[in-house]
Amino acid sequence: MKALLLMPLALVAAAAAPVRDADTDAWWGTTIALSNDAMEGRDIGSPGYDRAAAYVARRFAAAGLRPAGDDGGWLQHIPLEELAVRDAAIAVNGRRLDFLQDINVAPDSVSGPLDLPIAYRGYCAPDRLDHVRGKLVICHGSRRPGMPSAAERTAALVRGGGAAVAVIADPGFTVEPPRWPFAYARSVWIAGEPPSRPPLPSFTLNADALATLLGSSRREAAALIQAGSAGQPVPSFDAPGRFTARFTLARRSLRSANVLACCRAPIRRSRTSRSC
Repeated sequence: MKALLLMPLALVAAAAAPVRDADTDAWWGTTIALSNDAMEGRDIGSPGYDRAAAYVARRFAAAGLRPAGDDGGWLQHIPLEELAVRDAAIAVNGRRLDFLQDINVAPDSVSGPLDLPIAYRGYCAPDRLDHVRGKLVICHGSRRPGMPSAAERTAALVRGGGAAVAVIADPGFTVEPPRWPFAYARSVWIAGEPPSRPPLPSFTLNADALATLLGSSRREAAALIQAGSAGQPVPSFDAPGRFTARFTLARRSLRSANVLACCRAPIRRSRTSRSC
């Protein structure tokens, strides 16, 4: 009887197996190589990034492309600037928030220490931002239609006089769920072209740390997270305690590279294709 039952299962599995071709295998092999732990996340300016760039250059060469980088090579070296938070001490009335595990910050949004009262304002729609002047404002980072976008939320906070914002990383956003801990807090830009700074100190909050920030029970915080992740109505209130934060910032210059190549002959797929 067992043999009779296993045979249909084997047939179903074979029928459901995806069809593989050479292009798919090549794409998957490249994906595995570039996402390998040896690439160390391919962070800009890291040895792992350099290894990934060398791998891409080898693949370009194998595909018959011509190098189009600096001095006839594959690489176009780009001067960059980095601002990073090397250390942070963040707490609410002595309740410590673990930096990068419970909370993260945009490095170019902070400078000196912070000591602020706390306001929870749900989704931070403009009509909910009353009495937030000089406060750290906690907002749900919902991406649902009809909710304030990040730009709208920030603009409303600035108009309301908010001193800082902590956006709860929405655990209900399944397209790209938040992953903690963060590896670092840093901003990188092309030298000579500094990006515009956020208009107020900007934090990202792990949903699991909301109770610590609010001084509430985990059950109460979990109820707010559940409602906020579902787009349901949530209250507005001021939380007890004060939010304090100190940062050690470090800036450095570095170089990283694009990998550039030209095709040897036109790719005749459209009328606009040209050789380089």
